[in-house]
Amino acid sequence: MTKHSHRPGAPPYTRPSRPQHTQRRRPRIARRPPPTAPPYPSLPRPAAPAAPRRAPRPRPIYFYHVYRTGGRSFSRAVLSEFKDLDAVWGRCHGSLGEKVVEVEGWKIVSWCGAPPISDFFYSWSHVPVYNVKIPKGCFTITILRDPVDRFVSRARDLRKHDQLGNPIPGVFRNLGILLRKGLLSAARACLPGERLEQLYHFSPTGDIDEALETVRKISYVFRMEEYEEGLRGLRKLLGLKLPHLHCTDGDIPGLVYHDIAAQLIPQVTGGLREIFAPEYELLERLGL
Repeated sequence: MTKHSHRPGAPPYTRPSRPQHTQRRRPRIARRPPPTAPPYPSLPRPAAPAAPRRAPRPRPIYFYHVYRTGGRSFSRAVLSEFKDLDAVWGRCHGSLGEKVVEVEGWKIVSWCGAPPISDFFYSWSHVPVYNVKIPKGCFTITILRDPVDRFVSRARDLRKHDQLGNPIPGVFRNLGILLRKGLLSAARACLPGERLEQLYHFSPTGDIDEALETVRKISYVFRMEEYEEGLRGLRKLLGLKLPHLHCTDGDIPGLVYHDIAAQLIPQVTGGLREIFAPEYELLERLGL
């Protein structure tokens, strides 16, 4: 009899089912999102260091910037009070600069003849004095220069634009074109306001007496030729650092100014001194 044979009348053989062993699994625990606030008191975080703030200045400072008198160097010297001079100057002087810049609690108003605020630290512009509107009590400053030297500096700057093919700034376009014919002829042919630019900065009609009265009302006046001495006096009056910084427009040897330098012979310089006699008289009467 075989293993799976069965007797007659016995119930048929069926294979017993094997128990299915199930693996015991760990119960699933739903992950809860982290609480919005820790269950323990958080420690205070150290606050970011606040930008240093300076004590308010007793008097705002305004600089009447006559063209070609070292005004850029002077403004940078004033702004040297701040740590990052280049960053501050870039905000003030750049083509996309801001009109009002606040640095370390002090406000600067750049290139503005009518500052929109009265509590500024420093402001300046090329606007003639009689068109400037500033609050009373400002400490005002201007720098004057030898008239012929200033005109030659203007001529060199305009010739640089012309020789490099750059467009001459609109307000100086007439003078820039005249300079192509020569320094002395340009000084004779240009408009009085272009020629005696320094005098007309203080008088709308170029009147020496009026300009003299206007300049005498300015708090501090010095000549560019005595620049270091002028800074020394201002350091004592204002309590500022005022380092002697020298800024130029950048000379290009062999290209720029060579035609101007060649014209500076005694006959030309003598003729220029006669043309600029009114400005020399103004300086003489000011005792500068």
